[in-house]
Amino acid sequence: MKFLHWLFSFTSRHIADINRYEKDKLATRIIVIILDLFLLFASLALEIWCINLFNDKFLFGVLELIFLLIPISLASLDTYTLYIYLGFKSFASKKIDSAINDLDSSINEQNTKNNRGLDLFVGILSILCLALLVAGLFIIPSII
Repeated sequence: MKFLHWLFSFTSRHIADINRYEKDKLATRIIVIILDLFLLFASLALEIWCINLFNDKFLFGVLELIFLLIPISLASLDTYTLYIYLGFKSFASKKIDSAINDLDSSINEQNTKNNRGLDLFVGILSILCLALLVAGLFIIPSII
């Protein structure tokens, strides 16, 4: 039963990633950007390789599809969804916090590093990677 809860609960699956992202470090955002691009290129490269294997050796193509392409593509979709949510959530909360601080100057909070622009970039990049992955999964087979 715990496995089913973990499988169908987005938060419990990604609690470590959420906590790491919310620590508000610049290195985390840079790693997320690199991870997004790596997953996109890996998924598209595996798809091209899978199509070539189907043409040469059908059985190896099916095995690569089942054991590599589908899991990597699903993990990419899950990761993109997570970082779309975290990027826009962090951007909005920092925007609201700065607006509140501007209105009430008596609030004296610690001034943390402001990665608001990078949070927005992470959200937008994750949306673009998600769109390119889905489009690539439908367009590449028709081209090759």
